[in-house]
Amino acid sequence: MGYKKIYLHRVIAEAKIGRALRSGEIVHHIDHNPLNNHPDNLEVCSSSFVHSQHHRKREKKLELLIEIDGLWF
Repeated sequence: MGYKKIYLHRVIAEAKIGRALRSGEIVHHIDHNPLNNHPDNLEVCSSSFVHSQHHRKREKKLELLIEIDGLWF
C-alpha cells in the first residue's frame, strides 16, 4: 500500500476556505516563510502563474530598496 504525502499548509488552507483545494490551486505563504502555517499567512492562488506573480511582486519591492547614508528605504 502506497502512502500519499500531505502538506500541513494545504490542510490548513482547506480548513480556512471550507473546501478541498481544486486541481492546480497553490497555497502561498504571504510572509514567504514556509514554516509559518498560520491561516492568516496562507492564501490560495488559482494557478501557479498567479502564485509566481506574488513572488515577482516581492522581488520588485526588494529591487526598489535603496541605501541613503547607511539607511535602507
